[in-house]
Amino acid sequence: MTLDVPLRKFTKLIWKKHAVQRARKSVLYMRLLVPETYTAGDIDTVQVSIYNKRAELENAKPWKRQLTIDHSIGQDWWSSAKPITRVEVRIGRTALKEYGIDSVADLLKRERAIIDYITRYNFWLLERF
Repeated sequence: MTLDVPLRKFTKLIWKKHAVQRARKSVLYMRLLVPETYTAGDIDTVQVSIYNKRAELENAKPWKRQLTIDHSIGQDWWSSAKPITRVEVRIGRTALKEYGIDSVADLLKRERAIIDYITRYNFWLLERF
């Protein structure tokens, strides 16, 4: 999922305790004092990463950058000053087994329910502060 919200705003919410996570591990990667990637969770189970996709693409090979612009972001968004913040959920094999996922077909059937569960019980932003 790509969002029109700067990563800096997410990290402020997280550090001010407006984000709730069940994960014990979390890390914020910075580049020149600017937040670049926030990761919570464990790759073996469930991990959520929120990162600056624009910064990643600016350092990517030209063919990869263009492929992402053409098929994901769009030229208008890329050419604008809007932030490109990406949210990824990674589900490890341990968690897939717990969710009863044994094949790609199983995942496709249950994908929405799994994402709903993760964003309701593993990592979420509070509606009210």
